[in-house]
Amino acid sequence: MRAYRLGSFKSGENLFQLLQDEKFSNLLKEKIKSGDADAMFVWAGMAALGYNNQITEKQALDFLRTAVSKKHIPSMIELGLLYSSGSLVEKNRKKAAEYWEMAKSMGSKEAEIRITFLTISENSNNPNNGNDVKLLINSANNGSVLAQAYLGLCYEKGFSVKENRALAVRYYRSAAQRGNQAAMNSLKRLYDEIRPLEEEFQIYEPDQ
Repeated sequence: MRAYRLGSFKSGENLFQLLQDEKFSNLLKEKIKSGDADAMFVWAGMAALGYNNQITEKQALDFLRTAVSKKHIPSMIELGLLYSSGSLVEKNRKKAAEYWEMAKSMGSKEAEIRITFLTISENSNNPNNGNDVKLLINSANNGSVLAQAYLGLCYEKGFSVKENRALAVRYYRSAAQRGNQAAMNSLKRLYDEIRPLEEEFQIYEPDQ
């Protein structure tokens, strides 16, 4: 679940396959009854992705909020993502930031990166965002696939940095090589935009 939220669509396929296993589903339910926050996070997250129709949207949110009350960091990040995207709840970036700040205060680097990019994207022309960009760069250099993907977008769109397609490609490629599908799609799009129109340079997808 966490890998999917970091951009690995392949992990989403694995999650769906796991959910088809009755033993796995029963195990999650048993752990939820015993108050296991990890199980609540996974069960609710699957509902948010549309993989689990055994619970209502309200139940999914209740599971996440219960897990948050147990100081479960992944659930804080998940609730932030739901409020950021408007999935299961009304879109509210302020609420998203609150949950990510909560996770950040407990030492979550992922939450720090997410809230940093949220600040950059909402104030992309702010000259005071230099420290935020440095945080993303340092995080990317330290192995954060999330920061790599975000930096690719920053350099492509000129968010708080000078637009630089070469650097955008570099960061997108780093994230894509590690399984981030959004970065892969952005990288492909950038290459498509500069590919010559002549027939010999065209790439055709195989028939399905």
